[in-house]
Amino acid sequence: MQKLTAKEVQIMKCLWDADEKIASSEITRRTNEKYGYDWKLTTVSTFLNRLVNKGFLKLERNGKVYTYDILISEEEYLQYEMACMADFWAGGRSGKLIAALGRSKKISSQDRKEIEALLDELDE
Repeated sequence: MQKLTAKEVQIMKCLWDADEKIASSEITRRTNEKYGYDWKLTTVSTFLNRLVNKGFLKLERNGKVYTYDILISEEEYLQYEMACMADFWAGGRSGKLIAALGRSKKISSQDRKEIEALLDELDE
């Protein structure tokens, strides 16, 4: 898997958050609205083409409308990013990364339960 630029991640986040396939014009609208850009369709199309080339999306053409199939889920990319962060910032130690996250933001009781369930699952 390849690392995405910050802007590529923002476009993917708009796609991941969509409940359905959306056209490139709708991706442009959502990206501009969510992140405060004033991008044109050509700019977003350039990023979408890069995401196709990196294997994150598959282009589908229905007449004059282009839509994109997501090939790599948000969860898959999040796991990849967290592994990269653990390698870079914590010497590959997930616990050190989780501890730093816990110190930077309060971990809720729900978060704690999810972490404990994951740890129990890994012990099995």
